[in-house]
Amino acid sequence: MADRGVHGIICGCDAAQEWLLDWWWSRYSECNAFPVTFFDFGMSSEARKRCQKRGKLITLKNANQMAMFPYQGGGEQIVEFKRAHGEKMWEYRKAWFCKPLAMLQSPYERSLWLDLDCEVMQSLSPLVSFPLGETDFAAVRGFRCEDLPPYHQKVFFNSGVVLFKRGAKIIEKWARMALQENENYLGDDHILSQLILRERLALTELPYEFNWHPGEGINFNALVVHWIGKEGKKYIKEKGGFKTVFKELYRVCQQMDEARLQGKNYV
Repeated sequence: MADRGVHGIICGCDAAQEWLLDWWWSRYSECNAFPVTFFDFGMSSEARKRCQKRGKLITLKNANQMAMFPYQGGGEQIVEFKRAHGEKMWEYRKAWFCKPLAMLQSPYERSLWLDLDCEVMQSLSPLVSFPLGETDFAAVRGFRCEDLPPYHQKVFFNSGVVLFKRGAKIIEKWARMALQENENYLGDDHILSQLILRERLALTELPYEFNWHPGEGINFNALVVHWIGKEGKKYIKEKGGFKTVFKELYRVCQQMDEARLQGKNYV
């Protein structure tokens, strides 16, 4: 059982993402009570007030001074990234790269980072208390590369759900690269994956159910559904995620069962 005095949830938000805060909180708080710390990457005063009512608020040190250098990578990567994240991807990059800096300032001994587009489906206790073994950092490997060896060029780690202990060396290295080498990477995931590959860093791989991508289908066992990219955000805005759909499905099933018990035909 996770100790709520030692374990905690952290996330980060800027003005471009604050529309997700209420949705994220409603999904999280419905079945969880771990303490939450929100990191301010540049929120409005109203969003800051909402965060303070729900948990602890920390203004990220060095966020304003963080220099985002022009991306020096290939054009094909930019086209692919724009397809996934839309034309506003350049506005999002700074918040992405602030993530490891926020992790360094977490107030918890054992922290779970959740992106704001992560829909918490059930209790996070199995994830928060997941055994890390001899490592101090855990993440989920990208889909369709599960059969590859851990240190392979095509292995990709998603940083939307990250479990770590205070003092994890991998986060220090990740943060340093985010500050000093961000011109070489489109997103924070790319830095993390390259860092693990380049330095053969040890980590614990989390099950896919802890960071499930809806593009892989519906998984009723998922603890967290991660609505990545512009299409994911669109679905959150229009449909509210999977929980809304599941609740409606449950309501319809109840009606059908009641009709069956009453001997009625449910058409």
